[in-house]
Amino acid sequence: KEAVGPLIDILKDDKSNEHILRSATYALGEIGDKEAVGPLIDILKDDKSNEHILRSATYALGEIGGKEAVGSLIEILKDDKIDKGVRGKAADALGKIGEKKAVDSFIEIIKNDLVYQDIRGHSAYALGQIGDVKATPALIDFVNDHSLSEKTRTKGALALGIIGNSEAIIPLIHFIKNKYIIADSWRTYKDFGESVDRNNLLSPVLMSINQIEENAKNALINIISRHKSALYSTLAGLDKNSLSFLIKENYLLDMFKAGGRRCLHLNLKYWEV
Repeated sequence: KEAVGPLIDILKDDKSNEHILRSATYALGEIGDKEAVGPLIDILKDDKSNEHILRSATYALGEIGGKEAVGSLIEILKDDKIDKGVRGKAADALGKIGEKKAVDSFIEIIKNDLVYQDIRGHSAYALGQIGDVKATPALIDFVNDHSLSEKTRTKGALALGIIGNSEAIIPLIHFIKNKYIIADSWRTYKDFGESVDRNNLLSPVLMSINQIEENAKNALINIISRHKSALYSTLAGLDKNSLSFLIKENYLLDMFKAGGRRCLHLNLKYWEV
């Protein structure tokens, strides 16, 4: 705590070089003292602050959690003239702060296909951190947007899992099913090749796809555990292929476990697919 004053003085000193400024802003974020929020906001507004300093300042504000910074962070998030890495950090900071004032801006960002995918992904996950159920429809559309990369769409799936709205259950099942098909195709392609170099090349890709699938599954299970009564109606609304997939890959058992003891008394029709 004794270091906060001297560190703030560094931020206010025009003679401080970039390296010192970055170190000071990072340290203030780690300390987490609210006294630093105002000076860090000033850093965001300073035209002399380059992308590296701005990243450190947005990180620090996210760690401190000052709601006074929300307006400035939203401005950075929406400014397409600012470095995309800085805008991504601003999204992360807003998500950590958790202020619902940012929800509409985030929804606007994830719907805009002219915005960099990375920024849209950070914004989607931040919506999950804020936890406002009004973001659910936009996040479902985001997860269903095949123009986005699988990794980016998974951030939307994770956000849906955190928010926990039962409307997301079926979209997440379809998302997982599609990821499994992609992963299975990569496995087949990897096994088909005899070259060691090819195997080494494909293993990280397969690992990434498997992780995407696992993250989406965890999101699904989290929602079901919070909406146990929605499980039967969800299964009744699924097509035969999706239900077969859930049974074959043991997802259905995990879903019923998440649904509670009563859900373990299964109707036989779910196993007669």
